Amino acid sequence: MPIEKINSVSRLSLSPFSLNESEAVLSTIFSPSGALMATVGSTGEAKILLVSARSDRSNWPLLRVLRDEEETELEEFFTGAFWGNQFVAAGKRKSRRKWDNGEGDHAVLSGVVKIFDLKSGRCVQRLTGVHSEEILFVLTEEQVSGVGEAALITCGQDGLMARWQKQVNKPPQVVKAGDMVFHAEIWENFIFAAVDNFLKVFDRRNLKVNEGRN
Repeated sequence: MPIEKINSVSRLSLSPFSLNESEAVLSTIFSPSGALMATVGSTGEAKILLVSARSDRSNWPLLRVLRDEEETELEEFFTGAFWGNQFVAAGKRKSRRKWDNGEGDHAVLSGVVKIFDLKSGRCVQRLTGVHSEEILFVLTEEQVSGVGEAALITCGQDGLMARWQKQVNKPPQVVKAGDMVFHAEIWENFIFAAVDNFLKVFDRRNLKVNEGRN
């Protein structure tokens, strides 16, 4: 039964479940079926756990640790999404050799979307050439009849929002949404995006602005 109310009669109890992570966990993501959960964080890793409904389990089994072994720079994952038999992760990349005196930190590099195969754990694809800074959020589209194959949406610190098709040779659709795109959600054929101080609504098939509100 779904939870309809949380009050003094219908309470939530604290579960004994613990992630026991040594890193900063920046996001948790459940698979569409609810069978898997992923955590992403400050070490540039995505951890895939098997969700257990048994109340006597204090931890869910760790199935896979996803990391791009070919990445030579510093990396943190802010966000992630399950995409069929793959997992998508993105966030911030920083240079090991270049320092940003203004920020007092390693210089930020262009954002790269990493796509991992869930079975092998390998990074099988890297989406580049769009975001010049951190990628703050990714989400995957649901299949919609007549629209085509489900795509991936990325939102960036650079104010760009991009829609990537699964076909490798097809360039992404890109729109300059504002100064910064924090978050986005899909409802039917629309993308609702938190852009700067506004809520902007885009047609998800062509990324054209439909409506904007404070």
